[in-house]
Amino acid sequence: MKEENIYNYCHIAGRTDIGCKRQANEDSMGNFETINGLAAVVCDGMGGHVGGATASRLAVEAIHGFLDGQYYEDPREAIGEAIDAANKAILHQAMIQPELQGMGSTCVLLLVRDSKVYIGHVGDSRVYLIRNRCIKQLTKDHSYVQMLVDMGQLTNEQAEHHPRKNEITNALGIANMKPATVLPDAILPEAG
Repeated sequence: MKEENIYNYCHIAGRTDIGCKRQANEDSMGNFETINGLAAVVCDGMGGHVGGATASRLAVEAIHGFLDGQYYEDPREAIGEAIDAANKAILHQAMIQPELQGMGSTCVLLLVRDSKVYIGHVGDSRVYLIRNRCIKQLTKDHSYVQMLVDMGQLTNEQAEHHPRKNEITNALGIANMKPATVLPDAILPEAG
């Protein structure tokens, strides 16, 4: 792997907020250097599910360990496999602690390598690109309403107010989790 100083062009900061509707914050996040590049991960424990905070914490820890354990030539493959490892870690913990069965989390993972940013996700946590005073959503929610939008049955505006807008169709902690969506094109960081 080529040596590079990723801090010359990449700064990571994070903050979570409990919001107005929840009693507890079930979010976890982390950023760390790994043999696969600089990783940044945000996981949102599934609200209302037992162990959401545990699931999101386990996901961040599993992703960190996975990305530091084996080098992948293709960063996109590393992302998909790391998210799958997080799912397996959550399922394993739920198996040995039955009181945590049903816990889950969304996940977004960014991996910076060779001056490019690679992105993967599961659930409805989003990645936005802010550039030149414009905000662009890069990920597409794994949700019931997004499926309806994709089929042309709802507009984006209707989806925002739909009674099932918070129903996700894929997440960590599901035995038959679909593979993570990994964006095919990397983002090139630039100032601004």
